[in-house]
Amino acid sequence: MEYGEKVKKLEESLKDKKVALCFSGGSDSSLLAYVGANLCKEIILFTFDNGLFPKDFIRKSKEQADKFNLKQIIVKDKFIRDDEFCKNNEKRCLICRNKIYSSIKKLAEENNLDYVIDGNNISDFLEDRPGIIAKYEYNIESPLIDAGFETRDVHRFLKEHNIEYNKSTTCLATRIETNKPITRNLINRINTAEKIVENITKNDIVKVRKLNSYAIIETDNIEPLLNVETLQLIEDEFKAIGFKKIGINITEIKDNDEKLYTYRGCQA
Repeated sequence: MEYGEKVKKLEESLKDKKVALCFSGGSDSSLLAYVGANLCKEIILFTFDNGLFPKDFIRKSKEQADKFNLKQIIVKDKFIRDDEFCKNNEKRCLICRNKIYSSIKKLAEENNLDYVIDGNNISDFLEDRPGIIAKYEYNIESPLIDAGFETRDVHRFLKEHNIEYNKSTTCLATRIETNKPITRNLINRINTAEKIVENITKNDIVKVRKLNSYAIIETDNIEPLLNVETLQLIEDEFKAIGFKKIGINITEIKDNDEKLYTYRGCQA
């Protein structure tokens, strides 16, 4: 299917609908918010705050919602209090999705909305995302998938319509090795570490994964990390918050059609 046909199919699927959108402010949900704001009969953005997202995630999602002039409802649930979730086993992602979809589904009904939609696109099925199956249990619609959108199509649309989006929307629990317990202290350390690198490098995408006693830095631009003084500053800051050794991954892959230096071994 040609790109233009995909866009037309997406627009037709949302026209005159009353929609609840699972909204992070990232690329996919920002595209849907933009289209929905212009074509839906009604659309409300639902943003889930599980207490484990990067610092400023909620603030940035609110700023994004304001750009589209859409109503946003923040749904709060502290996952750190859920013992099963914090075991961080293969069920973690599914537990997360069940919590999100069940809550938003209920709120959508209370607000007389006909559909709950998320931002999954076809490319997401190529990644290890076990929680995605929960959408079928709760009848969550994925209009980008139905319209044949891949990640490259999403980014083309965003570029053509000059739509900015938040590039840091993934849960910090994904930075921890599977089967290693999630704790508040560890989440705080990872969050602080990522902000340290962001502030020093000014990079848009920064992830710090914990691998045993190592902190593995991933970023969309490795150049600032090749400076000796910068590395020393980051090392000092990381050790001050409890990391014993620091590594930088230099394996270049594509992430949402952008270059990202990432460590594949501890993807959760």
